[in-house]
Amino acid sequence: MEACDLGDDPKVDTGEKPLHVLTYDPWRMAWRFLWPTLPGLVIFSLAVFYKFQDDPSATILFVQGAGIILLAGTLYITCDMAMTGGFYLYGDRIVKRYRTGQERSIPLDRAKISITQAQMIAQILFTSADRPKLVSYIKDVYIDAKLAKPGDVAAFKDAVAEVSGQDRRDLDRRYFAAKLMKKRLG
Repeated sequence: MEACDLGDDPKVDTGEKPLHVLTYDPWRMAWRFLWPTLPGLVIFSLAVFYKFQDDPSATILFVQGAGIILLAGTLYITCDMAMTGGFYLYGDRIVKRYRTGQERSIPLDRAKISITQAQMIAQILFTSADRPKLVSYIKDVYIDAKLAKPGDVAAFKDAVAEVSGQDRRDLDRRYFAAKLMKKRLG
């Protein structure tokens, strides 16, 4: 899917036109499901349901506990990926919309941005300044940049830099974290 114009979508008409929309590419999502999600689900399920015989009970408890946590996390991330409709950047907020009609929104003047870019991981996380980072993956706007086309991610970063006053080169650094807004809204 290409970055699209919200004005063409009658289901999601807030009366305000977003500055930019980023969507996940269906082929990249399908590949992510096949590798590493599907093998991960199998391995974590085996850890949870495997019948141990000669191992000490502490080992069994650890392996099954870790399996449950990893299985639940993998299922959550997979469902979140499949249900994400797009990321809408407005002049004053960023909104993650789901296919179900639900959304998560962060006001830009209270947001922090964290970017991680490596060989296997590329993420952009918009968090509320008053929330712990671990909770942010569930409550705030998390973008898996590997699921979108590189050109769409670059255009999204350009729009974020324009709105926030951040240096565009900073948004391309391998690791970057800062308060999002450098200039005053208005």
